Amino acid sequence: MSSRKREYFKSDSSRSSRKRLRFDYNSRNSDRSSTKNDDRSRTISTAQDDAFTKPKAKIQSLNSSRDSLSSSKPKYIYPASNDSKQKKSTFAERIAERRRLLNGEGESPSETARPLGLNVELHPLLRESIVLKSENTSFTENENAKIKNAKLQQKLRPGVSKFDLNPYFDPNDFQVKDPSMKKKKRQLVFNEKGKYIDKAIQIRKEIEEKQQREKELLERKLDTVNNPIESLGESNYQPKKPPLVEWWDYPILLPNTTYNDLKFDEESKELVNLSEKIKSENITHYVQHPIPINAPWEKHLPPMKPLYLTKKEIKRMRKNRRQEIYKDKQDKIKLGLEPAPPPKVKLKNLMNVLTNEAIKDPTLVEMKVKRDIELRKLNHFKANEDRKLSSEQKMEKFMTKLENDKNYNGYFTNVYKISKLIHPKHKFLVNVNATQLNLLGIGIIVKNEFSLVIVEGGNKGIRFFQNLMLNRIKWEENVEPKKK
Repeated sequence: MSSRKREYFKSDSSRSSRKRLRFDYNSRNSDRSSTKNDDRSRTISTAQDDAFTKPKAKIQSLNSSRDSLSSSKPKYIYPASNDSKQKKSTFAERIAERRRLLNGEGESPSETARPLGLNVELHPLLRESIVLKSENTSFTENENAKIKNAKLQQKLRPGVSKFDLNPYFDPNDFQVKDPSMKKKKRQLVFNEKGKYIDKAIQIRKEIEEKQQREKELLERKLDTVNNPIESLGESNYQPKKPPLVEWWDYPILLPNTTYNDLKFDEESKELVNLSEKIKSENITHYVQHPIPINAPWEKHLPPMKPLYLTKKEIKRMRKNRRQEIYKDKQDKIKLGLEPAPPPKVKLKNLMNVLTNEAIKDPTLVEMKVKRDIELRKLNHFKANEDRKLSSEQKMEKFMTKLENDKNYNGYFTNVYKISKLIHPKHKFLVNVNATQLNLLGIGIIVKNEFSLVIVEGGNKGIRFFQNLMLNRIKWEENVEPKKK
């Protein structure tokens, strides 16, 4: 047997007490199931909680509760007359009577009055008329002692107010407001004498300054129109006077000190009072080097020739350049700037790219792939043809190269001595090639002796012409046929 049970039976060893206790429990359970009164259930549950800690007090409370439950009547009643034979009041009359009770006009309910409605109790706040506190008062801890209904206070736990039972009650609505939160009244504040006069003077001054600036700007425009020579910017070419202090000497010299304040000793070739006029702590060991400027003749120098690269290095550079271009194209496709190219399908990767379509209709897919291959081939040849230069563009490019060769490498002159320059074919070749190579010159033919050809031009054109004169032309054809 547990200690709790032993303690329970020690409290009362008689059989009659145990039987009475069991009877009390049975009667309590039956009454609890038959009624729905909140006050009764609260009393019984409180007694049941205390039974395990104080057995003797438990028995006494159960006995008293049984007697009270058997003899008492519902508490929430409306007033009834002494005449028992009086007819039952209507529902509207009972509602009106309840309103008078709530307003404090009717009489307090008597103990002998019959129950109201379906034995449903009213809210505790509706038992008597309650006068709410005004804004000038606040709720205190001793509010429970001033409650008029003593029976309600008996059922409340210590420290619990009847206002806590109302779920719609907000004590903040009845608290005293902080006087500092109230709106403060504005005081009379008079403007000082001369306030608006000073403000008007300031506004007039600003308007005058604005008009003066506009007038000066207009005068400058008129001077520019009347004196067009000055508007050419010739004043910018006039030599400027040297400043009193250079910008690099400002942090070293003392304030309001110029070069005129420094005395120079011609014998020692030094400044006499230098230590008194400068800030020695600002002098450091650093030297400021001016920005180097190219000499005037350097802009006419030919550019440096690029470094000679081997075939392997050229291939590597081309590979890196093409890889960068491809990477940029991929980035643009990812960002949505360019559409993604269609898949490059070939006959050997046909099944890997178009799996489902190739299985459904392989012949149709094969024809489509062949058509795409032919289209890509035609586009490739078309792009090559578009990149080709026309004959005029080729000639223009060649002449540009010759002109650049003259500018960078200078002019060269060659003189060729020919035994006989008689054949018309040779004359045509010499003349046309000199014209195409942008060469200047003259041809001298001495009858029955020899001929001279003098040409002048760029290094490239001279080399082409030299190859023509020494290798390409067959001078043996120069002999005239014999007459019959």
